[in-house]
Amino acid sequence: MLFNVFLDLLAVLAAAVIIFIIALAASLLWTPYPIKDKTADFTMDEPAGFYPHNWIVRQFGKWVAIVCFGIPNWVFGRLVVEGLENLSGLGNGVRVVLASNHTSRADTVMIQLFLWFKGFRSFVENLIYVIGSKYFNRDKFLSRMLLSAGRINIVPPDMIEGRSPEEQRVIARILKECLKALKAQINQHGLMLFPEGARALDGQMKRIQSGAAGLIRCADTVVPIGIRAAQKGVWSTSKPPRWPLFGRDVKVVIGPPRPVNWLDQESRRLAREYGITPSQAFVDLVGKAIAELVPEHGGIYNQHLEQIWKQDRERRNEPQEG
Repeated sequence: MLFNVFLDLLAVLAAAVIIFIIALAASLLWTPYPIKDKTADFTMDEPAGFYPHNWIVRQFGKWVAIVCFGIPNWVFGRLVVEGLENLSGLGNGVRVVLASNHTSRADTVMIQLFLWFKGFRSFVENLIYVIGSKYFNRDKFLSRMLLSAGRINIVPPDMIEGRSPEEQRVIARILKECLKALKAQINQHGLMLFPEGARALDGQMKRIQSGAAGLIRCADTVVPIGIRAAQKGVWSTSKPPRWPLFGRDVKVVIGPPRPVNWLDQESRRLAREYGITPSQAFVDLVGKAIAELVPEHGGIYNQHLEQIWKQDRERRNEPQEG
């Protein structure tokens, strides 16, 4: 126990030193639009489209992750990966979306690390990230680091509700540009997506919003990924964080690929049968595939989908107050 805590402290110290150097370098780099303070909200000039990798910052970040996360986890056997055979199609001209549950800040790092160490380096180098616009304005350091990734900015659902008609039109234009950029880029690159749209700090999956269907439909194949126990690590935002980081196994389970054409056809059939939208049925099928890999984190998707859709129908049929 004490030895593991000592390893944690060394890792945190090393990460702090290296991240400080990265911050200095990143602060000197040009950014495509001004970074606002952390209280800033969506604005009419919010960026859309695809932004390529910043090679310098990306190399810094990659080696920080390998040294501070990858090597310790592999040396002490704390990151366990199952189902690698389901990734055999990566990098062979197939347009792939990696869709995972999301419980920790480290999820993105862990997925990239196991791909890196298992021989999918070219795929990792060219991954595209879909990132909600609001995350660019939380603080200057985080914003600048996110700006270094190959990314497509979207406007999350919780930033759309209650907007004026003019803002709704701007958001629609942004999302249209995002889909156009994604369709152009995914032919050459893979896509990493956390379709829930936010971290689940309690470890339980939340309902996926139907808007994610438009992103996933740009690909040929969806590979569901389940991450187990990441929300218990030091790098999680759960309160309080759990020590030690390397004293807890984190398991990544990779499921069989789902062809997007099959998901599309099945979702249309289910939509007609259960009276829901095809897009909602589509993302619920993806959510169910993820939950089956890590049922202890399945949340709402531990229910039968028919039960979820029945509850949706009952809510729609409830009389409105007033």
